[in-house]
Amino acid sequence: MKLKKIISINLVFLLFIGIFVVFLTQSSQPSIADFSSSNSGNDSQFSAYVDRGHIYIENDTALAFFSNSGTGASGDPYIIDNYNITSTISNGITITGISQYVSIRDNLIRVSDSGIFLDGVTSGLVSVLDNTAIFCDIGIELSDSPNMLVSGNNCSFSSSIGIYLDYAPHCDVFDNTCDGNWRAMRIYISNNCTVKGNTVINNEYGMAFETSESAWIEDNICTGNTNEAIDFSNGCHYSTVTLNYCSNNFQGLHLADSEELTITRNSCILNGGEGLFLLNTVFCLVTYNSFVYSDTGLYLFEVDNTTLSNNHVVNNNFGVYFQRCESNDFHNNSMETNADYGLALDADSHYNTIHHNAFLDNGGISSQAKDEGNSNIWFEILTSEGNYWTDWGGTGIYAIDGIGGNDDLYPLGTIPVIPEIKTINILIPLMLLSITAVTILIKKNHFE
Repeated sequence: MKLKKIISINLVFLLFIGIFVVFLTQSSQPSIADFSSSNSGNDSQFSAYVDRGHIYIENDTALAFFSNSGTGASGDPYIIDNYNITSTISNGITITGISQYVSIRDNLIRVSDSGIFLDGVTSGLVSVLDNTAIFCDIGIELSDSPNMLVSGNNCSFSSSIGIYLDYAPHCDVFDNTCDGNWRAMRIYISNNCTVKGNTVINNEYGMAFETSESAWIEDNICTGNTNEAIDFSNGCHYSTVTLNYCSNNFQGLHLADSEELTITRNSCILNGGEGLFLLNTVFCLVTYNSFVYSDTGLYLFEVDNTTLSNNHVVNNNFGVYFQRCESNDFHNNSMETNADYGLALDADSHYNTIHHNAFLDNGGISSQAKDEGNSNIWFEILTSEGNYWTDWGGTGIYAIDGIGGNDDLYPLGTIPVIPEIKTINILIPLMLLSITAVTILIKKNHFE
């Protein structure tokens, strides 16, 4: 009862902060006129920009012409900074064919095509830092340009994509803001990229990874996106998704068509569909995640040979659902106060092992779980220990709904060891979002 009271109080606080964030972000949504160079006012930061059109750099001579000396890195070469670039027919800054290092930073760009476009640039030559690219088709685009740093940029209100990596492996995408785009980010055929610390809010789609192996996706805040916050498709094998906060999206994590994923310590809260939808994957690890206040906490479709442990699935409409899943190990998870079943397996789910989980006051017809499949085992064979059920009578087996005939033969008398939900992990991102919203509001006022 004490835990339920704490969760209820925190939910009210969470909703209050969420409403506050929505109010701030909506009230601070800038229009095209807000970012017009004609409204730059007297603010020294924006009056320091140099107005110009498209910058096209195709060789080192052009790079020297459009740049200032130092510090762009190795040997302190060039920097392109403090431009206010507008165009209705072109990119903002295009770079190709260079052999010198350059840093593109602190520019304000509003163009019809790509704000910053790197095309076939030699590995590691360019860093893209602290630019604002708004109302473009694509905010920042890297094509066939590996090992670049894209950090601290605001790529918002793009008609297509905020940040786009196309055949750009080994890139670092850190601490960017993507707000109000059709798609926040697309990482396409770009292996070994690190995407960390970004704020992805109010987009039609969040971050999409396609045919990009060994990605590291960490500590991103993804909220208010109409569809998926983070999406994998077409082979994103060996990737890690960790410490991300996904709230108020249709789906928190939608991870498909991949092998050997590690999905750990993510918070997926208040999503309209699934907290995590895992589709057509094998040999994955799903551990220490929270799936809370969504329609379905965790949905697995055609998932095999995967370990799911130490996850919290709390206060969803439906807890966990297995569809056409085989040979998975589901242990030490907590399913609590979900309106429907805590865990259900369909008729095509077989050979799964379910043990040492806590089923705490979930719905269901006559039990807190349902099993329509064959040869699923509801206890650990080595120890002959099953699961904890709040509605178990204390003696005998625990009968499980469904035609599979797979009951828990050895129900537990005490709750197994499962790490508690860390409420602070839920609240800190919301507070950070509030700070971000205030920052956006302050920056907006500079343009007025």
